[in-house]
Amino acid sequence: MLGGMYLMGELDDQRISCPTAQHYYKMAGEYGEWGQDIRNGFDAFLAGNHDAALVYYEIAAELGYEVAMVRSATHPRLCV
Repeated sequence: MLGGMYLMGELDDQRISCPTAQHYYKMAGEYGEWGQDIRNGFDAFLAGNHDAALVYYEIAAELGYEVAMVRSATHPRLCV
C-alpha cells in the first residue's frame, strides 16, 4: 500500500515518486505472503520429502518469488 501512496502522491507532501513506489512494490513482491510457501518447501526438503518441497517451491515460483524459482530449477528431483 505504501508503494501505491507514493505512486499517487497521497502522502503529506503530495509528491509522486515512481522510484520509491517501485522500491516498495518490489519489496512486497519479493517478501509477500508466499514466503511461507518457500519456508514450507525448505522444511519439507530438510525432512527428506523432496516431492512436497518441489510443490511448495513451484507455487512460490509461480507467484514470482525469485528464490523459489532458483530452488525449483535446481531441485534434486529435476537434476538427476
